[in-house]
Amino acid sequence: MYRFGIKFLLITICCCYLLSCTNKHEQHNKQDSTTIAVQPTVSIECDYKNLSKEFDLKLFFNRYKTTTVNDSCIVRLIISDKIDHHVIDTLLLTSIYYYDNVFKDCNHVLSYSTKVDFKGVGDDNDYGNIVIADLNFDNKEDIAVINDSGGNGGVFYNYYLQENQKFVLDKYLTDSMTYFPTKINKANRTLITYVHANAYQLAEHVYYFNNKTNNWIEKSQKFIPPIKQP
Repeated sequence: MYRFGIKFLLITICCCYLLSCTNKHEQHNKQDSTTIAVQPTVSIECDYKNLSKEFDLKLFFNRYKTTTVNDSCIVRLIISDKIDHHVIDTLLLTSIYYYDNVFKDCNHVLSYSTKVDFKGVGDDNDYGNIVIADLNFDNKEDIAVINDSGGNGGVFYNYYLQENQKFVLDKYLTDSMTYFPTKINKANRTLITYVHANAYQLAEHVYYFNNKTNNWIEKSQKFIPPIKQP
């Protein structure tokens, strides 16, 4: 009886050890597969020292094959002072709908401040991956970053307005205006977008910034014939 008990105990210990090894092996394999899944398939870095008179930009773009990380694409934009190069702010945004060519060309950018542009600015409402402009008419440079490749109307943007040397996401421009304005009218404090409404018309939207209340309103919208290119 005693010998049988010892034998049973040894068998039990061996079984526990084998199960423990199996669990550790499975856990290790799971960790390895997770690590492989989050490796970006595309990694791009771009340095911009000519887009702004106030700051320099450094872009980090990662595209993932799956959406296990959060979204399939992650953009990080580091903003640093032009003189002493200390980091002023960092912008982070994600998207699950970027065309394959988005951010691949570091020169596909636009600056109203330094007059940097690219061939075909504004075609299909594409004003570049990054745009520098004074969007709320306070004589400070603001930043727009493409957040979605969009559809027939064109690409969508996140709008970051400069406040005390920080860049704050403007929810109204990002969620309501979305398209980059074709016209920026400082005298009237308006931004005007033109979006395809149908085969024969464009939708013109005029957004007005009230600097007393610090709020945006949609001042008007109407259908117009297509704008003839010069």
